[in-house]
Amino acid sequence: MQFSTNVFGVLNLTNAFPRYFRERQMGMVANISSPGGSESLGVSGLGAYCASKAALDSISNTWARELGEFNVKCVSIQPGLFRVRARVAGDNLKLGSISISEYTMAARNLAHFHNQAGGDPAIGASRIVDFITQNYHKAPSELPLRLAVGLDAFEAMKRVFEDGLAELEKWRKWSFGTDFAGHTIVPAPWN
Repeated sequence: MQFSTNVFGVLNLTNAFPRYFRERQMGMVANISSPGGSESLGVSGLGAYCASKAALDSISNTWARELGEFNVKCVSIQPGLFRVRARVAGDNLKLGSISISEYTMAARNLAHFHNQAGGDPAIGASRIVDFITQNYHKAPSELPLRLAVGLDAFEAMKRVFEDGLAELEKWRKWSFGTDFAGHTIVPAPWN
């Protein structure tokens, strides 16, 4: 269900527009994702949700590069925790009519996120609309691939990128020594 909504639904809807954007040589796709989709930020008990958002981020990054030559922008919006009316699971995770009592971590995480949400949804929505309207005419290269909305989203994503860089550096020696002798690095075409 998560992939049907968060990935395939977005693909099906968005794929109706690029033809018109290319003809006009302008446009913007703003996908609503989640910091949970950022690598290493997967939340225990919410794997399918986080994986679907990671897939959406990957699609958004690709669209930003593919459509950029037509002056079409694509940004993955990453809202943090906003206080909205939502049904929070109790002691068990309910999947349709199936109740699995052993899965308590997902219910605890959902309840925690619901209770810790400090973001005002009206302000968050306004911030997203302002970002789009104020940056619509900028060149694709001037826009971020991902935009954190909310201090919690910013801090979480910052930590993920800093931790990822530290991990990459820590295991650096295992990344080298795999090339043919005399080979020089050629920048990848997607840079």
